[in-house]
Amino acid sequence: MSHRTGGTGISRDPRSSGWIAALVAAFTVLAVLALSQPAHAQIIDQLDVTTKGRDAEIRIRFVTTVQYLRHSPPAKGRLMKVEFQITGPTDSQIGGRLITESRSYPGDANLPAFEVRYVAAQNALTVEFQREVAWRVSGGGDGRSILVRVPLPPAKAAATPPPKAPAKGASPAAPAKPAVAPEPKPSAPSLATDPALERDGAAIVAEARKALAEGRAEEAIERLNRALNLPPGAFSAEAQELIGQAREANGETAKARAEYELYLKLYPDSPGAGRVREQLAKLGAAPPAGRPERQARPPEKTVYGSVSSTYYRGATKYDASLAPPLPGLPPPDQVSLTSTDQSAFVTNIDVTGRYQNGPWDNKLVFRDTQTTTLIAGDKNENRLAAAYYELNQKERDASIRLGRQSSPGAGVLGRFDGGWARLGVTPSIKLNVVGGRTVEYYDAPRRSLLGASMDVGPWDNRLTTSLYAIAQRLDGVVDRQAVGTEMRYFDPTRNAFLVFDYDTKFKQVGTAMLQANWLTGAGTNYAFLYDRRRTPPLQVSNVSYAYGGASLRELMDTGFGYDDLRKQALGVTPVSDLVSIGVTHPLSARWQLGADVKLSRIGATEAVGQYPATPPSGNLWVYTVQGIGTGLLATNDVFVASLALNRAETYDGTSVSASYVRVIEKWRLEAGLKYYGQKDANDLKLTRWTPSAKAGYRWADHLTFEGEAGAEYSKLKGPTQTEDTRRHYFNVGFRWDFY
Repeated sequence: MSHRTGGTGISRDPRSSGWIAALVAAFTVLAVLALSQPAHAQIIDQLDVTTKGRDAEIRIRFVTTVQYLRHSPPAKGRLMKVEFQITGPTDSQIGGRLITESRSYPGDANLPAFEVRYVAAQNALTVEFQREVAWRVSGGGDGRSILVRVPLPPAKAAATPPPKAPAKGASPAAPAKPAVAPEPKPSAPSLATDPALERDGAAIVAEARKALAEGRAEEAIERLNRALNLPPGAFSAEAQELIGQAREANGETAKARAEYELYLKLYPDSPGAGRVREQLAKLGAAPPAGRPERQARPPEKTVYGSVSSTYYRGATKYDASLAPPLPGLPPPDQVSLTSTDQSAFVTNIDVTGRYQNGPWDNKLVFRDTQTTTLIAGDKNENRLAAAYYELNQKERDASIRLGRQSSPGAGVLGRFDGGWARLGVTPSIKLNVVGGRTVEYYDAPRRSLLGASMDVGPWDNRLTTSLYAIAQRLDGVVDRQAVGTEMRYFDPTRNAFLVFDYDTKFKQVGTAMLQANWLTGAGTNYAFLYDRRRTPPLQVSNVSYAYGGASLRELMDTGFGYDDLRKQALGVTPVSDLVSIGVTHPLSARWQLGADVKLSRIGATEAVGQYPATPPSGNLWVYTVQGIGTGLLATNDVFVASLALNRAETYDGTSVSASYVRVIEKWRLEAGLKYYGQKDANDLKLTRWTPSAKAGYRWADHLTFEGEAGAEYSKLKGPTQTEDTRRHYFNVGFRWDFY
């Protein structure tokens, strides 16, 4: 006897409101994209907040792959600093002085409002809550996110303890709420004769029982579907009863009723039949045909985001002295320049609209940046970073996203305009398709892309594998064609992410990367990264830059064959290697010690067109030690002191920095000081000091005023020259968070 034909359970007719919302949102996105321009550099993609058992789970998603390194304070507070490293391709603009991003969440009954901010110069996130909370932080397991788990208040935790076993001979009392069934005592005979199958099925059901007891209903449903898709065995009756309870706990009343009814058909005389009948009676009769069942939860509509505008100004004074080449010549030449190199208003709009109705979850996201310059000769810019509609249908395990969006992985290199869709065909197999046109951060041709992938797993609820194939076309020829895999492992203390991308046109490995984290019982976190890839990503169009930006079509019209261009593109695309090992250890309740060792190098390139051959860079070693203190002067402060030694074949460098962040009621204060010194093989000595200070005041919970001032003092001294550069900058602005 087969229990079911698919892993999604009993299906439900689609609601017209879901389709109407989908069509309206899709047309809105297409209208926006018709007026859009190339995207501006950003690193944060979106914030996802969900409830997982006893925790509110905040997933901070990025537009590229990242690796979590450490966070502080380790356990609780209002302000948290999270350090990570970017491991995937990024825009060259990231790291500029204007790149400061923030995302806000309005909060709800379980979680206070919070803000996530990224400053490229620090390569770190700060997460600020409006009240003190406890947290646990880790990598997201998918290589593109960081997870922050905040325990729910006791009254909100969705866990129900398992009932005590009834006395021998007594009938078990019906629980007031869906509860975990006692150990299975089915009257139906076991139809499975394979001991290994019985063992595996019982183990899956035991894991599901535990997940349900801890309030993780969706996880329990996934596991129970796996058990029920196995040949029937001694574990099957309990699995059938548990999945009814899990669906009831998950608010899926109609499906819970169907699961209970199926149990009574399969096991009418089992010891659990009485419990199931009582639970079914509590659910009541199904609604008459044509009448929709009352929703367990009313529809939810939310609109939130922020609007900010900041004025940036920077001025630089440059003085240089050129020493005479021989004694007795006139005094050295003097050069002095002063200029205002930055004067602009930067306005950001970030809006998220969400409509949830039963299994339908609709989302509209819009992010745009307008730069209005006040310097004569410079051009204003408007950059649309994201404009997409996303629909998730939980019962069918289906998702679709249309519009300008960041890479979903599976071989997609960056942002694109187009669509991505996913369909779960079984609990352990999901099919994905993606298509559209690439979005570049600079003047470059837009490539068409088309790809497909399959997600398999999770195995043991920890390991998931994706297999993909993708192709890009440009000027009528294949620009990139690759197959690959992404493997993700995640559990509460360990996570790993592996990417292997092989280009079938070049017959070369484009990317081979493994990153992993391990948190020990003592609170020590280890981070490992191995990354070998072609930089920039391997594409035939890389050869265009060697010929002054000529397109592939123009080059082929002048006599180049496709194979010639492919070989030359390979010659100008070097291999980069990076190995990184990091550790963070708590010394006390207030202090953590962090250390990192990194080895990087870039391979040689060939002479092609206007590009001369370049030798390999040689090894660059970076040794970093950090001391991280929290709660030193106040409850909500973070102090970080860092020392880094750079050792390369052509230069040695030393970096020392200190930063301090503190939250006082509605004030947020920051200060920092950096020093960098370097000496190269030509006896050139560079020193640079960078002090900065920043203050922000939050007024009426929605409006924040911010200001920052800083300077950079650099001196370059060598045998024949001395250069002094002094730069001062400030910015002032506001941000309005609405929800």
